[in-house]
Amino acid sequence: MKKTCLVIVSHGSKNKAWLKPINNLVYFLKRKHSKNKIFVAYLENTKPGLDSILSSLNNIKTINILPLFISCGNHVKKDIRKIILSYRKCHKNTTINLLPSVGENPDFQILVERIAKKHIC
Repeated sequence: MKKTCLVIVSHGSKNKAWLKPINNLVYFLKRKHSKNKIFVAYLENTKPGLDSILSSLNNIKTINILPLFISCGNHVKKDIRKIILSYRKCHKNTTINLLPSVGENPDFQILVERIAKKHIC
């Protein structure tokens, strides 16, 4: 049984070009870490959806969900939580941790500052 995995949840889009940075990020993370422990899911317009990914994680003891959002809006506060609650009803032995959105992580501020610093005169 796999112990822990990470599910990165992003918005999703009909625009194929929008997916490229997400796919690049996930590819980068899978190269650095175990391919079998990192998954990506979307909330709208793109597959796989979060509910679909969760349903495929049968042998996972702990699922960490990382919202790839700058702020904690309705998608994080309502939509993701609703999917998690639904999943928990049928998978009581699985622990699901909804992590703070990427934008709420102090490391995100440091990253943005590093990027901005290159463009400030």
